Amino acid sequence: MTFPWSITFQLEALLLNGLLNTGDLEQLIPSISSLAEEHSKIGPRYVADFLRDNYHVALKIRKATDSPITCFFEKLKNFKYSEPQPSLDIRCCHVTFTPTRILLEGPYATQSNRVIRQYQGYEDHFIRVDFRDEDMLQYRWDREVDGTFFLNTRVGDTLKMGFELAGRDFEFLAYSNSALREHSVWFVNPFQHPIKGRVNGVSIRDSLGNFKGDKLLKQPSKLAARLAQAFTATDASAMIRRCEWEEVEDLVCPNEPHVFTDGVGTISRNLARRIWSKLCENKHITKPTVEPCAVSHINILKGIREMNDTCLDPDQVLRI
Repeated sequence: MTFPWSITFQLEALLLNGLLNTGDLEQLIPSISSLAEEHSKIGPRYVADFLRDNYHVALKIRKATDSPITCFFEKLKNFKYSEPQPSLDIRCCHVTFTPTRILLEGPYATQSNRVIRQYQGYEDHFIRVDFRDEDMLQYRWDREVDGTFFLNTRVGDTLKMGFELAGRDFEFLAYSNSALREHSVWFVNPFQHPIKGRVNGVSIRDSLGNFKGDKLLKQPSKLAARLAQAFTATDASAMIRRCEWEEVEDLVCPNEPHVFTDGVGTISRNLARRIWSKLCENKHITKPTVEPCAVSHINILKGIREMNDTCLDPDQVLRI
């Protein structure tokens, strides 16, 4: 019997989180299948939300005398499904690797980034992976303990070879600089995109820039940090046409091999106001009192789409 990914993830979470054993899960599957067929018009999210929000919590507090099947039907009687509210955040599943277990959580609302926004409708193929100790804190050990072998096997093998979860194979994608401090990275399940074709970790990283002939290829840490900038959590703002932006050459020192890129550029006043209005709309700010004079370039040039308005006057620019 095959379930959609959202339901399969929740079933695997019940098993790996220690709430059900394989025998309990086998008895429960026919009831879940019937529930999915009954609410097929709504889609698999009905069953997935019930398993995550109601059944998962009920199993943690149920009495020892209550069977999982009994608990399932009791919670199903009072379950009321509500349609999700429109949001700029994505619903992202989380996987935590501890020294002895794999724990599953979510999906939770997670702020997106410019990479994932390019694959609208395929967000469930991206997953957040954390590496934690058994108490869910960051890894720590005494000086007498050599943690090299553990890092090479438990963490290193996972990053290099990926893992299988709920019928999908996941491979390492990238990380943001802030998330890396929390030992959190992005993994992706390869999928077929109608426009971009086969999408996997390698194809996504290759699309972020051409580093052939660059010395960064011999500096893995700097290359990873450069790629990490694309995975910084951001909010989508104004969508602009191709004729509304242009590439500007970097400032290069004539006497020394240094390139100066400080992230500061030019922007028209009209586009600046469009970006600020869109950000206020996204944050539900009805009466903004202060309009900023600087805007992150990540919120300007990412997610370019065709629009019907005319190109902006290149003379009407504002230094930010």
